[in-house]
Amino acid sequence: PAGVGKTRLTETALDLARQSGFVPLTGQTVEGASLPYSTLISALRRHLRVQTEADIADLFRGMARSAAALLPEVADLVGLGSSQMAAEHLDAAVVSLFATMATRQPVLLLLEDLHWAGPDMVRVLGTLVRDLRDHPVWIVGTLRSDEVDANTPLRELLDELRRDRHTDILVLGDLDAAGVHEMVGAIFPGAVLDPALVERIAAHSAGRPLVVEELCRSLIDQGAVDLDHGSWQANAGVDWTIPPTVRDILLRAFHRLDASARAVLEAAALCEEPFAVDLLVAASAADPAAVDRAVAAGLRAGVLRRQGDAAEPRLSFGHALTREAVSAELGIAQSRAVHSRLGEALRAAAEDRQAPVAARAAYHLAEAERIEESVAMSLLAARYATSMAAVGDAVEHFEHARTRSAPDSAMRLRVIVDELEYLETLNRTVAPVRGLSALADDRIAEAKALATGQADDVARFRVARVATVIARDTSWTAALEEAAQWVEAAAGLGDRWELLSLVNWLNIAELQDAAYADRHRRLRSLVDTVDDDPVAVNSGYRVLMALCCDADEMQDLFRGALDAARQIGDGFEYFVTHASYACTRRELGLIADAAAAADTALELSERAAPLHRPGVQYEMYHCAVLSGDRGRAATLHDALRASGQLDADQLEVDSFEERLRFGTREQAVAAARRAEAMAESSLPPYVRGPVLSTAARGRLLADPAGAGDAAWAALEACGRNTVDHHWLLSPDVARALLRLGRIDELDRWREALARFGGYIGNAAALAFVDGCAALGHDAPAVAATHLQNAIDLLHRMPYPARECEAWLMLSEARQRLGIAEDAVEAAAAAFDIARRIDSPALIDESGAALRRLGDRTLSRRISRPRLADSVLTRREQEIVTLVHRGLTNQQIADTLYISQTTAAKHVSNILGKLDLENRIALARWADQPEAPV
Repeated sequence: PAGVGKTRLTETALDLARQSGFVPLTGQTVEGASLPYSTLISALRRHLRVQTEADIADLFRGMARSAAALLPEVADLVGLGSSQMAAEHLDAAVVSLFATMATRQPVLLLLEDLHWAGPDMVRVLGTLVRDLRDHPVWIVGTLRSDEVDANTPLRELLDELRRDRHTDILVLGDLDAAGVHEMVGAIFPGAVLDPALVERIAAHSAGRPLVVEELCRSLIDQGAVDLDHGSWQANAGVDWTIPPTVRDILLRAFHRLDASARAVLEAAALCEEPFAVDLLVAASAADPAAVDRAVAAGLRAGVLRRQGDAAEPRLSFGHALTREAVSAELGIAQSRAVHSRLGEALRAAAEDRQAPVAARAAYHLAEAERIEESVAMSLLAARYATSMAAVGDAVEHFEHARTRSAPDSAMRLRVIVDELEYLETLNRTVAPVRGLSALADDRIAEAKALATGQADDVARFRVARVATVIARDTSWTAALEEAAQWVEAAAGLGDRWELLSLVNWLNIAELQDAAYADRHRRLRSLVDTVDDDPVAVNSGYRVLMALCCDADEMQDLFRGALDAARQIGDGFEYFVTHASYACTRRELGLIADAAAAADTALELSERAAPLHRPGVQYEMYHCAVLSGDRGRAATLHDALRASGQLDADQLEVDSFEERLRFGTREQAVAAARRAEAMAESSLPPYVRGPVLSTAARGRLLADPAGAGDAAWAALEACGRNTVDHHWLLSPDVARALLRLGRIDELDRWREALARFGGYIGNAAALAFVDGCAALGHDAPAVAATHLQNAIDLLHRMPYPARECEAWLMLSEARQRLGIAEDAVEAAAAAFDIARRIDSPALIDESGAALRRLGDRTLSRRISRPRLADSVLTRREQEIVTLVHRGLTNQQIADTLYISQTTAAKHVSNILGKLDLENRIALARWADQPEAPV
């Protein structure tokens, strides 16, 4: 191609030839020259001008005399007539001429621009190469390979020479970054080069050596480079356009095309590469046949080149600089028309779900000054990027939309609100948006001002929702203020905006807030009346579900959320509904229900929300720990740690229960200390409660007497937002206060706990605390009643570790009543649970209780095999329970929110693992006392 360094190559060859004692003969091929052998003639004529007549006559003697026919002045000198000579005779005479010259001195024959050589010149060149191999003749030829057509004599000669071991073919191309740096360093010698200067030269030259050289010359002519502290640097305001000398060279082949082909290729210069022919038809407004002819001509001239495979061919310019030079040929009106046609064609493709095309359509429509349509395409591109979790692309597309919409305040407001909503959703549900808080502050302030100025209440509400959600991550107080303002502005509307304002506010408000009950009731009425926005309704049901403390009512809310999710038709909303249900059921203490819902959510996440799988596994981990499934808990904990998507400190704090039940006391205390450290930082209330609860439970292990303040602080924090940590913390506190003899404080704790709802987890904790308090007041019979109630509730949850502790407390109550046999039975029940869940601490505690009671069957209990050690998973144990109750596969599927096929597979797998023949045998197996059901 032009400008890749052929001239530099020939200069180097000439220097080397002169240094080595060669006679240099140089010939230049002229485009369109009609004279045969013109390149060879020019080389000979330059050499002979400095020779004497005697030397010339001596040179053209013998067979070489016929070669004088090429030069009339020499023909007269040697007396050669003007008769026609056969081509082969003339070629042989030329060979003889050069052989004679080489006997006197080695010869360099340098022939330039052979891509313009005629067939006679090509033929004699081939003869020279073949017949002068044994003579000291160095033949160097240069050509532009992209201007050599196929099936021509020159192409055939090149193919022949590639196979000739005596010939070297050098292909010159564009320079890489290191090559550009070396070349620029040679142009600006004696100082360090600013890397930014070299990078810009490389970018604007595309590595083409001639362009590098001309750009450097242009920089010097502009006075745009300075030697600053020993480093060449470019000044501001540099003109980086292609210099005219380079543009003329690049456009030489383009200008040889006819006018119609040039018009098509000018349109092609505005297409993103590689482009399809049908897009070029749209851009040029030419008929397909004319476009095909123009493309064929462009390919022959080397202006265009093919890319891709035959099934889906694409085109691009031979070089990026050629494209740039051709595009510069377009006038303003012509360029705008081409951009407009391209924008329309690409918009149609983008709206047909071809996501990457939307941004290109936006660019072309903007260049055509069709701003509103351009902004719409940028927003579409941003939404596509959001759906693909391409955070950087989404931010970039929104930036384009905002910039283009700047003159129109109403359009700009729509763009900013869309940007805020999509980026907040992307940040919350898919992947973190770096710097979202800082970015949102400016956008929110501008959007509020624009919405107020335009009296656009819908925009105000949309901005308020985003502002509340984003503020939750930085300032809970600010988030609450934003949410409260929105609630007041939307009050009484009775539409989706009022519903969403209440969703936002209830998500972050504290239970003791004076307006809490009224706004809760208002939301409950709105989810049943708003019917034009299932997304908002689904959000409302999920918030109500999270705040609900009644298991039956929660089931109704869950069904409402599922109905709304089905209306949306979005698998993600269906997934979120099940995940939310799992979380809320666990918080109430319905561990089995939560585990089943989490399993369903995990199945749904495979298709609808793969990035949210760790969040579901986090919920499953809690359920596994609480239900005593040690193996599954450990597996899930390892998976969560490996995912890297959850905060390591938070994961360590949340492992307290696992460490307490299945690890060592020291491990549990270490996790609690991590919680104490976290509690010193600013935390949202929904996180602060659990963290303080864990810290207090650790204090109870390490220093029961000094843990009072921490426990009361945790109870207060949990009482504001976190229902599940009431029942996790309270039994530990009750046992510690009973052992310390602080019965008055135990009574106060019981009164505080009684204020919370009567859901199963809290009811079990309250029964446990009541039992401890009764023991403190020396009322073992009352204590026994409460503790038996606690055991029943804990068994239903199930929370076996706490059930084990309740059996131990019941053993103590029965011992005080003087019922020794019943006391042993209770301690034995505790021991069996401890061994079933394989909890070292509880095994030690219950074993010690049995020894104190004088039980002599402890050794036999330890050696007895446990059915819980079977290979059944937690989900399979749940299904065994349902089979034992007599449920069909369809009923099991409905209960666990799985398909009937999945339920049948589970039953089949269970029968295989247990080597049982049918469901009746499985039900009988489940009747065994230690079956894990």
